[in-house]
Amino acid sequence: MNNNLKRTITYLIYVSIIGFISIIGDQFNNYLFTLYATTFSSLYFWFLPIYPILIGFLIALPQFITNARKLGSWRFDWLKFIIVSIPALYMAFTFIIYFSQVGRLLPVIHSQQLYMIGGIVFGHLLLTSFYKQSQI
Repeated sequence: MNNNLKRTITYLIYVSIIGFISIIGDQFNNYLFTLYATTFSSLYFWFLPIYPILIGFLIALPQFITNARKLGSWRFDWLKFIIVSIPALYMAFTFIIYFSQVGRLLPVIHSQQLYMIGGIVFGHLLLTSFYKQSQI
């Protein structure tokens, strides 16, 4: 089979999986919001940061697989993780922090876009912080 055809099929399957998970996640988010509106269950707040982190993982997955196929030993980029991922994790959990007791002590901006972007960035960087370094 032609290499370009394999890549095209792989990308189409990959985009379909991300699209399917995004649709299912959005439907589950709507269900949890309805559940929260009627019962005030805290399960809704814990799903909010997990969903974008999962999407970030899925976006980083092809790069991680390509990196895993290389020869060498695994390394972790601590600088990228600490400087970028920790603030992104804080952004991902702003919705929970805002409604907690800690929210009075920390600067928190209550924004749906902020926790989505922070979660996607954190999920992506958590996976891409791992890399292989050649022994040569």
